Amino acid sequence: MTVFLERRKFMGKMKKISAVIIIMALVCTCIPNYGYAAKGISVKNAANKMQMAIGSTYTLVANKKANKLTFSSSNSKVATVAEDGTVTARKKGNAKITVKFKKAKAVIKVKVKKPVGYTINRTSGNYPGTTETTVKVKKGYKVYYAIGAKYKTSSVLNANESKTFIFSKTAKLKLFAVKKNVKMSVKKLNAAKKNDNSAEYTYTIGGSNDPNNPNNPNNQGSLVTPGPSQYTGDDSKAEYKDPIINKPIDDTDKDAAVDLSKATVITLPQTPVVLELADSPNQSYEISSKNKLTIRKAGTYAISTEGYETKTIMARIEVKLDEAETEDVRLILNGVNMSSAGMSDLVEDTGIITCNKRSNRVIITLPEGIKNVMKDDKATGFVVDEDTGEVTTEIAYPMGILCKKVPLTINGKGSLDIITINGTGIKATEILKIIDSTINVSGNNGAPTGNNGISGKYEVQLINANLNVYSNGDAVKTTLGKKDVEEDSSLAEYGNITVDGGNYKLKSSNSDGIDAFNTLNLKPDSFEVSTENKDKQTADASFKAIKAGTTILIPEGAGTIIADTTATMTDGRSTYADDTIHCDGYIEILGGDITLKAGDDGIHADSGLSIGGQGQGNEKLKLSVTQSYEGIEAADITINSGTISIVSSDDGMNAAGGSNQGPDMGMGGDFFNPSVGSTANYQLIINGGDITVNAGGDGIDSNGNLYFKGGDVKVDGPTNSGNGALDYGDRNAVCEISGGTIYAAGASGMDVGPTNGSSQPAVKIRLNQSAAAGTIVQLVDSTGKVVMSAQPKKQFQSIVMSCEALELNKTYTIKYGTDANNLTEFTTVTFSSASMSAGNSSGGNMGGGPGGGNWRPW
Repeated sequence: MTVFLERRKFMGKMKKISAVIIIMALVCTCIPNYGYAAKGISVKNAANKMQMAIGSTYTLVANKKANKLTFSSSNSKVATVAEDGTVTARKKGNAKITVKFKKAKAVIKVKVKKPVGYTINRTSGNYPGTTETTVKVKKGYKVYYAIGAKYKTSSVLNANESKTFIFSKTAKLKLFAVKKNVKMSVKKLNAAKKNDNSAEYTYTIGGSNDPNNPNNPNNQGSLVTPGPSQYTGDDSKAEYKDPIINKPIDDTDKDAAVDLSKATVITLPQTPVVLELADSPNQSYEISSKNKLTIRKAGTYAISTEGYETKTIMARIEVKLDEAETEDVRLILNGVNMSSAGMSDLVEDTGIITCNKRSNRVIITLPEGIKNVMKDDKATGFVVDEDTGEVTTEIAYPMGILCKKVPLTINGKGSLDIITINGTGIKATEILKIIDSTINVSGNNGAPTGNNGISGKYEVQLINANLNVYSNGDAVKTTLGKKDVEEDSSLAEYGNITVDGGNYKLKSSNSDGIDAFNTLNLKPDSFEVSTENKDKQTADASFKAIKAGTTILIPEGAGTIIADTTATMTDGRSTYADDTIHCDGYIEILGGDITLKAGDDGIHADSGLSIGGQGQGNEKLKLSVTQSYEGIEAADITINSGTISIVSSDDGMNAAGGSNQGPDMGMGGDFFNPSVGSTANYQLIINGGDITVNAGGDGIDSNGNLYFKGGDVKVDGPTNSGNGALDYGDRNAVCEISGGTIYAAGASGMDVGPTNGSSQPAVKIRLNQSAAAGTIVQLVDSTGKVVMSAQPKKQFQSIVMSCEALELNKTYTIKYGTDANNLTEFTTVTFSSASMSAGNSSGGNMGGGPGGGNWRPW
């Protein structure tokens, strides 16, 4: 009875405890997540992750007094944070904002991306006087707006509409973009925490004129008159660094001769036969009961497996020298067909061929006409934690070839197939060179590898190789990282990739195609690369086809290059769609037949982009961007030559986004300054080339200056009124034509023409109504001679035309129509100055208004 009563008391207590737990769980479940809390401090108006548009600001509010808090950013190039908790989004990327209160802290992960659903030509910053900004809404979206107050459902801009906001005193512009068919309530628009679709832009009027203040639009360099000196700001190659080769190829790297009389010949049997070290020739190797061949001395070894043409055997090779050697270890794979299946002593950093650091260098030779195969099968192994020494038994992820802290060269005209289910095909933790060899890397049955395809830490050189790689991670990469350089500054010149000759087919299902930490020199015979986002990753991911940290050079003589990142898109243009060619620094393209099909930008350089060589014929380079969000984008763009065609859903060319000026430039030399005038840090110069642009947004756009100095340029721009065939910066930016032939056609809503500094006559023609695609527009002189003719391929109402044959003080008749033999006379234009306008509401002169600024009377 006593036992029964005690048990009842115990059960009663348990019921009370259970009830308390249930109530606590319900309370935790029902409290709305309006902020992010950690260790006694909480951020009221943001979750632990938030997205911000480039150039926007957002002030974090915590549950402690503001003067007791400290804020910091992990990546000030992407996002900065002020003492009051105001976060400013600088450039695309990721950053962590830490809020500290005594010993407690909260961390907000910030992802910065381009504005979705609209463009804005002036973003947050300090301005000395009245400023204005124009918001253009993109097709398929609508944007709610508010100035310093709450949103109203009536304050909305619909698709293709634009609105200019003028600020004479400090103000905050709030924008909330949604798809056009999404219904929004006032409550949803003014939710307590930040929505990923919303953005705030703070315009501080009468702000600091401190010359060291990066947000000061008046402190961004001066503009000069056009001519040989052009522009005093950034240049497309101002701080360009030539690609680096750390350890050039020598004769021993190339030597693929096979002389079995000078080699130790080893055949691994299908059934393991133990060979002790003491019984091997010169006591140079041993074979274990698991068929693991261990090389103990430097020298040349010719290795094959029994019946390699038809049989796969369980076997591994390890180069593990008894003492450090100054000579090389050379492995001639004279027909091997090996698998790691059934082996139980594998660890995560083990390959079917593993080389340690005691040898001077390892050279693997693939004899011509011989096919070698290596396959890793998922096997249980022992893994040792390097920090604790704890040994655990788990699934190990062996690789094809692993070379630890010793240079690795693979040469010879034979072939090697590497199938790795969970690991990396070839991993070198030093320098990797592949010369003349044919190597295929993939997972099982056509699947990708579990990790990267081919990697070298300090350098990868691919010379006349033939590679076919399908990987889950990067297909080809250098693994040197920023942390390595911070710990050892002597590594700053490493992390380079050279591709010289050969044929390559690279594909990554969830990462980059080819990725160089530092420089990339790309001169293949043929190069095809594509990326996907199969796992639909949503943060901290990269799916670029061709990528480098400081420099990408595609030199004259490069062959066919095809890059495709369209599979990174989901539901149209996704936030995580990516570029085909991307560099954090500079890109120079001098040759090749290049076709790009991009999920995001076709080519993106944070600093400068130079296309074609000066004085080089257009036949040396063919560049086609067949699909993109923006065709080419860089802070500074110079086009010298080449046959170039661009198709984009937004801007065809865009000089914007990055600058090589400013603090904390880092490896890529990039500092984004979104608030700075759209005049100062950006320019686009066309010196030559045969260029065609088909753009859904602005055709050719510079957030600063735009110069046409030569070439043949055809722009079929937007059919919506929210963009223009040409666009350039505000305030004192210029658009000047001094050479070449150009037509730029598009809608009339945001059309602009060249400014008065031009030396070659140009006319902006605005028709009374839109003209159909294929309509001919001609400029005819007084003798009836057609001086210039244009035939846009899309509907248009406005067109800018200029060519070297036009003369000042001459009058030309403008004709248009679809029948070249029966055109309608529209009006006449007399070039009293180099820049003129004609037609409906065009005004007269096209630029050079009071004060020499960018006056646009239309």
